[in-house]
Parts: sequence; C-alpha cells; structure tokens
Amino acid sequence: MILKCNYENCNYTTNRKYCLTVHTRTHTGEKPYICYFHNCNYKAAQSHALKRHIDTHNGIKRLKCKYPNCTFETS
Repeated sequence: MILKCNYENCNYTTNRKYCLTVHTRTHTGEKPYICYFHNCNYKAAQSHALKRHIDTHNGIKRLKCKYPNCTFETS
C-alpha cells in the first residue's frame, strides 16, 4: 500500500507508516524526542537523532578523520 503526504505541493510517498509519520514532522516541526540531560533543550524529530545527540553528553565520538596523523573526532 502506498502512503502519500497530505501536505500541499508535497510529492512524498512511502509504503511504511512510520516513514510517513517522520516525514510529516518536516512540515509540522514536531520534535517528540527530548534530551533528558539537565539544562539541555535539545529535541529531535527522530529517535536515532536523539541517541546521537546523547552520545555527545557521554563523550562518545562516532566520527574520526581518515587523514593520516589527524586525531580529530566528533559525534
């Protein structure tokens, strides 16, 4: 079953209800995933974005520079 975005001038379609829900948030601005760290106001539209954000609080570095002798890391 093909699901279509109902917003005007949007041609987004998918066969997954969850994907349509996440896509709709691009129109509504809804961000239901909220960081639980004290004094942090971060909110995300997708759960994986919140998880990646929380990694920054925990000091987890996921991205490392691939250039030789470079030690740069970021989340």
